[in-house]
This record gives sequence, structure tokens and C-alpha cells, in this order.
Amino acid sequence: MLDRPLARLFAPLSAGTAARVPAGLAVAVALLAGVGAFAAILMHRYPAALPLLVVNRLCDWLVPAANARAMFLKCILNALFWGALAFAFGLADPAHEIAASFLVLALGFSNASYLAFGMIAARQSAPNDAKHAILFPGGLIENTETFAAFALACVMPGSFGIVAYVLGILCFATAGSRIAEALVTFSES
Repeated sequence: MLDRPLARLFAPLSAGTAARVPAGLAVAVALLAGVGAFAAILMHRYPAALPLLVVNRLCDWLVPAANARAMFLKCILNALFWGALAFAFGLADPAHEIAASFLVLALGFSNASYLAFGMIAARQSAPNDAKHAILFPGGLIENTETFAAFALACVMPGSFGIVAYVLGILCFATAGSRIAEALVTFSES
């Protein structure tokens, strides 16, 4: 919900910085920061995970949309990153295993609805335009809201279960809204 407004707000800053930072470097640093955040959570170093989470998100914003390879890696690693963080919280505290499992399921469903909707929307809007293989749909829960939820969990790790269930429910609602929109919007042919 907040990804597009924030992208527009920070577009001048991110465009200038992205022009100076190679896309592959941004993806690599995002990956390393994500692995570091995962490890920090596993070791119960939640305050250390938070700045790594921030670095991951900042590097994610630096990946230019024009670089197909970097965008592909960014999309794949985003899905892996959010699921891995939920998994890490579940591994770090067995009391959160079920909440973490629920969140991984919800994140996967939301990601699937995002990709499927975007692919079909692009195909129906420009069936012969190979450059637009996906149109990115918005949603109630996007990267900004997911970041905020995991940042909150890093600050208050004992509340991860509540954060996971709320975020998971909102992910299911997001996927449901995309399905409802697809049933109304997409043609059958």
C-alpha cells in the first residue's frame, strides 16, 4: 500500500544513487544483509538484525527496473528474504513456530497472487509486448508494510507471534483482494 507513494517520494534520491551503484552490487549487498539478519535472529541478536534489515531494504530500492537480471534476482530474493525471516523467528523461539509457519504460508500466498495477477494483467493489456511480461499490482501488504512488521518484531521479539498473525491475516486479505479483482477484471478468453 505504501510502496508506490514512497517510491515516488524518494525517486530523485534513489535514481541518483542507483546510477552510481552497480545493480549487481546492490543485489549482492541486499543478499548479504538478509543472510546477516537471518543469522542475527537465529542467535537472538534482534537489535543487530534491525540495521541489517534496513540495509537490505535500502539496497533493494537501488536496483534499477531497467536491469532485467537484477530485477529478477531482486524479486526472487525478496520472496526468499521475507519467508526466511519468519522461519528464523520460528527457529529462534519454539513458542513462535506455529505463528512463523502461518506467516510463511501467508507470505507465499500473497507473493503467488502478486506474480500471477501481474503476469495476467500484463498479458491482457499488451498481449504482444514482450517487454511488459508483468504489471506490478499494489496491495494492502507490500514490502514497506512487511518491513515495518519485521522491524517491530526485531524491536519487540516477544511479540513476534502477534505480529506474525496480524501480518499473515493481512497477507491473506491482500491475496484475496487480488483474486476478487482478477475475477472481475480478467476476461475468460
